[in-house]
Amino acid sequence: MSTTTDFARIIVNAFSLQSAITSNKILADKGLTTAGWLVLRRLANKEDLSVAALGRAFSLTRQRMFQIVNRLAEKGYVELKINEDEKRARKVLLTDAGRTVLQVVEKELTVLLGDALSELPEKSMEKSARVLRKLTDTVAGNKTDKAES
Repeated sequence: MSTTTDFARIIVNAFSLQSAITSNKILADKGLTTAGWLVLRRLANKEDLSVAALGRAFSLTRQRMFQIVNRLAEKGYVELKINEDEKRARKVLLTDAGRTVLQVVEKELTVLLGDALSELPEKSMEKSARVLRKLTDTVAGNKTDKAES
């Protein structure tokens, strides 16, 4: 079996891990769905996105993304601002509460996954993290710096 095939299997298992995270109480306890958590993560990495841009990023309609964003706004995790350049498009901004809940969730997930991750050598984790970031950027159509890889 090739390294590419093995790594592809790792990626598929990562989807299973995301599913397991979804069913874990960590998100539910914070009033988050998987979609909400992923939107917060996206905003933490690339702030100031419109509802439509978020919808495109997750292959969701603007209406569906607006429902997700509204739920996050009701919890105080995001706020909607009128886009000065295009009045009909609203920008979604991560609030301090959203940033805090995201940090708490990710810290709890790190603790939850800590035992399994502690079995991996640090150099392997660093390299794996870089490769996953590069794969994510490639699939998302983002340009990456060769120096980062």
